[in-house]
Amino acid sequence: MKFDLIPSSAATTAELHVFLEAHYNYGASFKVNYTQEYLDWFFKEGGFIGALSDNGKWVAVFCVSSFLLRFGNEEGAVFNSGPLCVHSEYRFKGLAQEVVSLSSEQIKLKYKLPIFGAGVKGVDKNTLFKNFGMYTCDKPIAPKSKAFSSYNIFLCPRGDFLNKFSTDEGFIYYYTQNIETREGVAQKWSVVTSYYTEGCWKDLLYKFSLEALKETDKILIFENIERKSKDLKGLGYEHFASYNFYVDSVKELPPHLLYYNFFVF
Repeated sequence: MKFDLIPSSAATTAELHVFLEAHYNYGASFKVNYTQEYLDWFFKEGGFIGALSDNGKWVAVFCVSSFLLRFGNEEGAVFNSGPLCVHSEYRFKGLAQEVVSLSSEQIKLKYKLPIFGAGVKGVDKNTLFKNFGMYTCDKPIAPKSKAFSSYNIFLCPRGDFLNKFSTDEGFIYYYTQNIETREGVAQKWSVVTSYYTEGCWKDLLYKFSLEALKETDKILIFENIERKSKDLKGLGYEHFASYNFYVDSVKELPPHLLYYNFFVF
């Protein structure tokens, strides 16, 4: 096996797209269909594809890219992980953990920035959130109580890939993801990537849900420290899957990063 940390480029993202089309979610109960447009956005500010190859053929890839987050009056760069994929003929050999570990070590040594990422299981890192939920909704319920943001850490978007829903009190960034169910039904989901509000986040999410469902089949949002399971269920969201959220960093991170509010699916 040979490992390479490959800087993102038009050529490498095109090759990545072909690899993901063939091997991502192999054998899973649903399939995420990543578009070339999504990958171009993900790597817009530069990133890396960590790749394990066997006889010149990719067998495992791990995607990491740079993003800018805002907290109060401060902005800071972090790395956030994207698709992690193993060739369908090389499953259950520990290659996912290996490619993540090799990629992370090289990136940390060079850039000294934390690497964040959500994974279902199997990646051994410092875990911020354990067994948190991913929730979907197609029938939103109006909130019966208020809940306000403790820390508004949100994404500073780049390009025009993300959509923006705005009210007088805040906004939500989201994108549309193509999903194929286990029955082979094609759906479009609105994925909540990040939000900011000075008001009630439940009101913001409810108003967004009503609008987004006019154009997509479901909405997907990640539970975090602020958005608890009971609150999301009260808004009509149902548990879809569980995930761990991990961080790999060479230095101690400030407490407000527990309120991390940037997710990709």
